[in-house]
Amino acid sequence: MSSTSVTSSTRTACSSCHRQPSPDEGAFQICSGCKSQSYCSSQCQRKSWRSGHKQECKVIALSTKAQAIAATHTGDSVEAVKLRCEKEGGGFRKISLEPNHIVFDGPLLQVPAIMGIPLVIHRVGTKSNNRADLDCRIATFLNVKYEDGFAPPQWQSHVGTCIVARKDKKPLSAEHVEAVWMYIDKLMDTFGEEGPQAAQKEISREHYEEWFERYRDSEAENGRDEWRNVGSIYNV
Repeated sequence: MSSTSVTSSTRTACSSCHRQPSPDEGAFQICSGCKSQSYCSSQCQRKSWRSGHKQECKVIALSTKAQAIAATHTGDSVEAVKLRCEKEGGGFRKISLEPNHIVFDGPLLQVPAIMGIPLVIHRVGTKSNNRADLDCRIATFLNVKYEDGFAPPQWQSHVGTCIVARKDKKPLSAEHVEAVWMYIDKLMDTFGEEGPQAAQKEISREHYEEWFERYRDSEAENGRDEWRNVGSIYNV
């Protein structure tokens, strides 16, 4: 578990047992992956890793990396994708955003982030007297949690139209959003049929890349020419 190695810390309490260091102990150690957790012992570190920090660490570290890359962005716009709710016809629409758009301030979507994909989402505030018109199934699926495969309550219905972008401000295509959505759709079946542990084993870059190649080739063979030259989202 090299990603859980630790370095010196000025933090006080242990993130696992919450013990404060004694005067003669000095500083506890921090997780070298995300720099957000401190530990008083290797036992506490392992306990934290097993209880969920393994995934949290990936998300925090990816967010930090994405923000550093975004800080080097020099263009006038960023390519993103609009997810239209039922009122607006559903589906995807390619859009361009100002580099200071509020979407980039949002937290990473958890499941894509664990797979190494730094996506963020923002609701545009669609209004309708018929609340069913505001459903956006794609946005709901993108927000499912690693723990149980359910989206938080606020993302389960009446979501409205949303904007999805990469937190690192690299261009995001509709095809790549579609692929992430469809992979999560597949994961949802696994969550339901085999349980969380089986689904969680498939939430990784390696599993996603293998599936993506098959999906891309299948879509191209079925007449969707726009898929023929779609490369990996990790190579953008």
